[in-house]
Amino acid sequence: MLRHFTAILVAITAGCSDSGARTRDGGAESDGSRPPDAYVEPDAFVSRDSGPEPRDAGNDDASPPPTRDAGPRRIEHVGAGLGDSCVVIGGEVECWKSCCAGATAPLHGITDAVDVSVGRNHACVLHVSGRVSCWGENRYGQLGNRAAADPSDLPVEVTGLEDAVYLEVGTDGSCVVRADARVACWGRNTYGQLGDGSTDDRFVATPVFGLSDAVAVATGPTHTCAVRSAGDVWCWGENRYGQLGDGSMSTTSLEPVRVAGLDDAVGVAVYTDISGAVRRAGEVVLWGNFEIEVVRRLTPTPLEGVSDAASVELGLEHGCFLRRDGTVGCWGNNREGQLGDGTYDVSIGPRPVVDLVGVAEIAVGPVHACALHATGVSCWGAISRPPLAEESTPRPLPIDGIR
Repeated sequence: MLRHFTAILVAITAGCSDSGARTRDGGAESDGSRPPDAYVEPDAFVSRDSGPEPRDAGNDDASPPPTRDAGPRRIEHVGAGLGDSCVVIGGEVECWKSCCAGATAPLHGITDAVDVSVGRNHACVLHVSGRVSCWGENRYGQLGNRAAADPSDLPVEVTGLEDAVYLEVGTDGSCVVRADARVACWGRNTYGQLGDGSTDDRFVATPVFGLSDAVAVATGPTHTCAVRSAGDVWCWGENRYGQLGDGSMSTTSLEPVRVAGLDDAVGVAVYTDISGAVRRAGEVVLWGNFEIEVVRRLTPTPLEGVSDAASVELGLEHGCFLRRDGTVGCWGNNREGQLGDGTYDVSIGPRPVVDLVGVAEIAVGPVHACALHATGVSCWGAISRPPLAEESTPRPLPIDGIR
């Protein structure tokens, strides 16, 4: 998430973007009123493959070390978080620090990934079998392995989850759609964002109360939304800015409530105080708001000038959408160049991202974004460590080693 929206037929991941943003938690606990979204130096949580074990020099029968196929590999998906961004390539997962725009390395032991999603200080992979593995921080049970305990640099399987078909990682928790079209979530639950009728953190995948027939889910720092096959959207968690979309404010809901007037959604995105969806005809609608906005949207409101969107993603104070023609537009705060328009100027309306065509998928982090296209992956915004704005880029920058 801080991620993450996707159209039903095109799986797109992003963490906090949390679908999105998050405090990359290395500091003190929040006071409980709201997890802070200010920058904190992100923890390093991606495991780098140190390579094969050395051969036994005294054993002539020792097998040679494995080598990676030097031929072209298909990049299937891209995910963006605060600390790291990742891609799925030929079943492997490669990650790089969002700070550095380079130095990719395969994640140890993953060869059958079909999707990856990145959160604040943890990330998860969906395997072809329907299993899910996670790595990183585990303070709130983010790894789903029955304990809020030590972090893990290596992927660990989420307990009892073997039938996931859709994965979304948020700030300090994760959700999946299971094969029976029900949603299950685990991790932090301070605001009821897990949807199980409580505010208790959950250390294993726990069913969302009363929700069935789901096709996609998006989870952020304090709330979560899901799309059902009929096109209706349901949200739960915090609602002080109307981000649940039912026409009310200031009432947290521990169970799903229906978003008003929306019955043709093909995907959904969330972040701290805002939610969004793409309608079947290509219109982007938003409810809730970014902090830089004065508007308060209590029900879905169209994003002006967008009628051909395939997907939308939301970050801390900006959003991006993929058009059906393979171009990308963004709007919102632009202090780190996260709109990708070549400037650092704020824009309430959408602006085209420069130098990008043929895009197949986008992923949005708190203050950066990435796009998967024919020649690799490019990212823009705060892909250097904040708050050094001079190291951010307002134009898409190719990621070295991702082709």
